[in-house]
Amino acid sequence: MNKEKITRLLENHRPEPLELVHRYAVMCTLIEIDGALHVLFEKRSARLKRHTGEVSLPGGRIEEGETPEEAAFRETVEELRIDPACLEILGESDYLVTRQSIVVHCFI
Repeated sequence: MNKEKITRLLENHRPEPLELVHRYAVMCTLIEIDGALHVLFEKRSARLKRHTGEVSLPGGRIEEGETPEEAAFRETVEELRIDPACLEILGESDYLVTRQSIVVHCFI
């Protein structure tokens, strides 16, 4: 291995935290009402096995081969039952890494 080969390997590398247990993505969904922006939350069903009744942002686990952005988009469309054409991602905010090695990406 030489310096040039290492440089080529790192050219398209995106640094990520090591040893992640789970990766999730959520959407901070903004809606406009009377010219003002509001954050849209969801309340989880009392019939779910986990996190029942919690108020949260739409989102979920990132599936194999899926980017965090794709997961946030897919989960938001599924959970809010909205037309994908009505959803526009403006960008990604900072992400959270917990002590339990769980990372949560957040998109606006």
